[in-house]
Amino acid sequence: KRRWSEYFFSLVTDRDAVPTTRTLGLAPLLLRRFESTVREINQASRRLYRRQALGRSIGSLLFLLAVGVMLLAVLQRGRAGELAAGPLAAYAFAALRLRREADALSQSLSELMEGALQVAFLPELLRTVPAVSDAPEAARPLIRGRIEVDQVTFHYPGSDRPAVDRVSLRLEPGETVALVGHNGSGKTTLAKLIARLYDPTAGRVLVDGRDLKELSLEHWHQHLGLVVEHPLAFEGSAHENLAFGDWRRMLDDRQAVVGAADRARVRELIESLPQGFDTLLGRGFGQVSLSTGQWQRLAVARVLARRPAVLILDEPTANLDVFAELELFSALREVAAGTTTVFISHRFSTVQMADRILVLEAGRLVEQGSHRELLRAGGLYASLFRLHGAALGTESPDPVLG
Repeated sequence: KRRWSEYFFSLVTDRDAVPTTRTLGLAPLLLRRFESTVREINQASRRLYRRQALGRSIGSLLFLLAVGVMLLAVLQRGRAGELAAGPLAAYAFAALRLRREADALSQSLSELMEGALQVAFLPELLRTVPAVSDAPEAARPLIRGRIEVDQVTFHYPGSDRPAVDRVSLRLEPGETVALVGHNGSGKTTLAKLIARLYDPTAGRVLVDGRDLKELSLEHWHQHLGLVVEHPLAFEGSAHENLAFGDWRRMLDDRQAVVGAADRARVRELIESLPQGFDTLLGRGFGQVSLSTGQWQRLAVARVLARRPAVLILDEPTANLDVFAELELFSALREVAAGTTTVFISHRFSTVQMADRILVLEAGRLVEQGSHRELLRAGGLYASLFRLHGAALGTESPDPVLG
């Protein structure tokens, strides 16, 4: 139970888990489970403490009896003239009392120092303001999915070099756009700015013509689907792993979860598990730990279950073979039709499926266009495409798709 409580706590505080749990709006559910688990721990602890107190009381009583017997023996020897009982008894009591008081003082000082350390951090904690928060009167408009990035620059704290540098672009509702570039070119940072996991240092991100900062953060995340590069493997049943995509609606609705699995084409995978949808997944508490590729497919299915207006996928097929990749994108075409989709990929078989490709270099948007247009332009994209093909030992890096 204590490990479960620590796990729930980590899901709302761990740096790698927060992007997923925040955009899925899981904090209320996880905190409720954390509180319930801690209550169980406290109840068990109280029972344990009562038993320990009883044990200590019995031990203390036995100790006092032993001291009493010893003192009686001392008094008897004193009466017989064998030793002076008074001074011996005084020394014995003084020693016992000194030890007891020393232990009590040591424990009190230890508790005082621990408390002082905790209290010292409290003012700093109370002064901390979230870097990303709602405006006083945050709006909750209908989200259609038009995204505009207007001269956006972003610096990570402590860095002088911009991760994103004066980028401007526009995504139309229902458009599928791929972000391409070398590692460190700003692709993931730009995606996180659109998801509003960060606010720009300069410039604006607009949704349907409104500054993203004007929108309720909870409302925006309810209409957003985000799959990060390393998908979060939730400890829990396969049913829960899918239902977390829209937990208020689906957590107690098996039919809705099965339907979502069907649409995202992961039902066969789930039903092949030992207990199907009731199979506990994960390395910490589960029966089965999926492969990275399977977790990735489950993560995509989870966000598709909420039918988002905007979908952001960071390397969604990095751990899939070409056939699983084709199956995933076929499902995306069906389930996410009409959804504004942004995906990051180094696999050109994936990139070619986009309506438009945006190429970033050192935080700047340097090229954009379709696959064929960018190849004809002979710029950075064409260079990356040829390098990828050479690494695979083929003239085209996409022998299946051409």
